[in-house]
Amino acid sequence: MAKVISIGVHILDVLGRYVSAIPEGQGIALIDEIRITAAGTAAGTSVDLAKLGCEVIAVGAVGNDEMGSILIGILDRYGITTKYMVKKEGVQTSGTMLPIRPNGERPALHVMGANAYLTRSDIPFHLFAKAQISRKPGDETCAPCIATTSGIYHFYFKGWHSHPRAIGADK
Repeated sequence: MAKVISIGVHILDVLGRYVSAIPEGQGIALIDEIRITAAGTAAGTSVDLAKLGCEVIAVGAVGNDEMGSILIGILDRYGITTKYMVKKEGVQTSGTMLPIRPNGERPALHVMGANAYLTRSDIPFHLFAKAQISRKPGDETCAPCIATTSGIYHFYFKGWHSHPRAIGADK
């Protein structure tokens, strides 16, 4: 099956359903379910591709915290290679709380966290030295720019040993 490198946004999502209203003050509301999941365009894609049988290598940043350990644990359980996930000191793992409404709306409370601290030096370029990138975001001085104030960039590579080619690059 395809070998894929997934670089970019890794988020731990906490989903609560169904949330009709947030209680006032110190009130409590009972809901049907609370779940955690690997999310973000890199982590979510990695899980989906692993479920489809791809060999996935995750590249990204988490905080050196419980949320980061949980997120990496989720990826590990799907057989995703996580040894290129860097742990950033002094910053928390990116996370989102999603109080899912009965109509399906999902307002988000988000912390950018470690995603904003992934740098060029964190990226194991040797993994895809032979890959052909059809479209490269960012400028030449920081390509690929992973986390910037103008956006997050992601690359997904397929067949980088025998038939290197990019299957997608987006901002």
